[in-house]
Amino acid sequence: MKDASQIGSDKAAIRSGTPLLARVRFLADYRVGIIPLPVYVILFALILRFSLTGQINGEINMMIAALALGGFTCAEIGMHIPFLRNFGGAALVTIFLPSFLADAHLLPAHFIQSVTTFTNSSNFIYLYIAAIVVGSILTMDRKSMVQTFLKIFVPLAAGSAVAMIVGMTVGWLGGLGAWRSLFFVVIPVLAGGVGEGAIPLSLGYSEILGRDQGQVLAQLLPAKILSGRSLRCHVHRYWQGRCRRHDRHYDLSAWRNAPLVRRPSRPGRDVNYRCAD
Repeated sequence: MKDASQIGSDKAAIRSGTPLLARVRFLADYRVGIIPLPVYVILFALILRFSLTGQINGEINMMIAALALGGFTCAEIGMHIPFLRNFGGAALVTIFLPSFLADAHLLPAHFIQSVTTFTNSSNFIYLYIAAIVVGSILTMDRKSMVQTFLKIFVPLAAGSAVAMIVGMTVGWLGGLGAWRSLFFVVIPVLAGGVGEGAIPLSLGYSEILGRDQGQVLAQLLPAKILSGRSLRCHVHRYWQGRCRRHDRHYDLSAWRNAPLVRRPSRPGRDVNYRCAD
């Protein structure tokens, strides 16, 4: 997958008058998420036609294609929105845009029904959770994982305990209730991201409480999203202060070759900071 510099250089080459083959190669190499642009265009046309004619169904191949198309499209939109892309725009747009389109009746009713039936009847979300959690663990280096875990276990356990106590206390003082604050605010924040934390929690809560999983997820997401955005703001302030202490210029946009943090696989997916000389 090309990064921003490679795509930018290809664009510059095309503007300067490269042959037709270079233009075709650029279009073939450009990807929406993990989908090559030519495949994306064909897939979009097919799903659109099936949706408008009512021929879309809950068959697994068609549903996987529809979910991948919609998810990567929303993520791509979020990664190109100024400012928002630096604060998890891809995840936010992927979560809220489909809900808005469905609620505003801007999506075909048959398409919504097919996707809903597929996710509910096939338990596809369980496969997603297992794949993302197990896949994340298997891709980690075993030696590094064990060494890191041994180093952070005590501070991680102590910090989690303090966070639970403080969160329950603040919720109790604010009238939300200690236990509700713990299970619907503190634990979702500590659980991780949306896919690895909020969604599995909402499934467990829905089974225990006998409520709809979508409604439970809607209760967990605000705390999760606000905490993530607050964390990014605090990290921003931390690196800003660190650069000032070292008498260096703070550069938010210059994520390339950042010496202080790991560079991301794609621009816009994470906020990156560096002290420019």
